Amino acid sequence: MNRYSFNPAILEINGRIWIKRFRHASKNITLSNIDESFFDFLKQKSIDYLWLMGAWQNSEDSAEKYCLVEGLRNEYTEALP
Repeated sequence: MNRYSFNPAILEINGRIWIKRFRHASKNITLSNIDESFFDFLKQKSIDYLWLMGAWQNSEDSAEKYCLVEGLRNEYTEALP
């Protein structure tokens, strides 16, 4: 295969929401300790790259400014119950 003809499959997901799927009461999951079986699953689905959106640390100021606004809270709740 010519290296220029490669069309990679990229899965883009919201990192903050996605990582919550792996959290358990007994274990604090971070990007560095997600079980390898998840990545094996992606390989089986022919996913070449995982692009994590939202992998940053929020400041208290931004949380206060955007997360507690009533209209936005309603929209967040509707989109992400």
